[in-house]
Amino acid sequence: MKTRHGLVSNSSSSSFCIYGTQLEGNKIEKLKKFLSIEEDACYSELAETFNYGEATKNIGVELTAAFSGESLYIGRSWSGVKDDETGKQFKDSIEKIIESIFGEKIKCRTHEEAWYNG
Repeated sequence: MKTRHGLVSNSSSSSFCIYGTQLEGNKIEKLKKFLSIEEDACYSELAETFNYGEATKNIGVELTAAFSGESLYIGRSWSGVKDDETGKQFKDSIEKIIESIFGEKIKCRTHEEAWYNG
């Protein structure tokens, strides 16, 4: 049996499972300000800038931005839980960083999205 170890380049499905928050309304505006992004940026541009931009390099824990249709999420993948980290520590660290980005306590939870284009 052959096992594939790389990405499947012709796959048209995508998914994510993160602990974090879904961004809407004024949260989107605050994220744009945090990232120093212009007004008319689309969700894919916001996610890419968040994931690879300079503004997020010093926030302490690797967060991820993901988008699905009309929704934008930021958080940390459950696969990133460290061996010596409890679930509570994992959640608390993400909530603290998200609060520092937005300047307010924001409700976080697990978000799972999957979609297929084809």
